[in-house]
Amino acid sequence: MIGWSARASIEKQLAVASGDVLLVHDPDGDPSRNVFLVDRDTRVLWQIEAATDSHGRRGYSNVYLGPSEELLAYSSNGIEYRIDAASGKVLQRELIR
Repeated sequence: MIGWSARASIEKQLAVASGDVLLVHDPDGDPSRNVFLVDRDTRVLWQIEAATDSHGRRGYSNVYLGPSEELLAYSSNGIEYRIDAASGKVLQRELIR
């Protein structure tokens, strides 16, 4: 299921051209796929591709725009992901810790 439970909270909201990217904390959801793009009517357009599981840590802890306005996500295991803003697919992974 694409979406989040009633117990979820939105940790961060980032405006992009096609809607809002949401970083969601959902105790009932998949922590490795906790980023969504929603349109202006809050319809989910995509859910991010799963983060790499490393050292028992899963999920994304931040989303932001890079220097060239590219969509980036960070996980607490030290990996930065370049994300396709149109699909939520991971385009590149880089250990930056």
